[in-house]
Amino acid sequence: MFKKSFIIASALLAAIFVFQPVEQADARVNVHIGVGAPFFYGGPYYGGPYYYGPYYGRRHYVRPRRSYRRISCARGRRIVRARGYYRVRARDCTGKSYSFTAKKHGRWYRIHMRSRNGRIYRIRRL
Repeated sequence: MFKKSFIIASALLAAIFVFQPVEQADARVNVHIGVGAPFFYGGPYYGGPYYYGPYYGRRHYVRPRRSYRRISCARGRRIVRARGYYRVRARDCTGKSYSFTAKKHGRWYRIHMRSRNGRIYRIRRL
């Protein structure tokens, strides 16, 4: 009698573990349908994920690149001074390049600099 009860109890216990209900998977799908006009319809975002980025929206305007602007002549003098020259004098501060005369270690030099980025590209001893 005890043997039959033990077999039935173990069979019920195994059935409980084997035939448990299976949880269904959660299928979450996000569908974005874009119209193609990010600035219309009341806001900077309208449509799918293609409209994220620096070119869309009121706060995400495209600034002009810094390389299109020229540095000032005074800034060019400060750049030359930072390279160790003193008595820096501007010779020509027009066009694509600036030229300066300056002294270093007791000798005079002519220094040419790009006006867009401040890069020194030629140094000649006078």
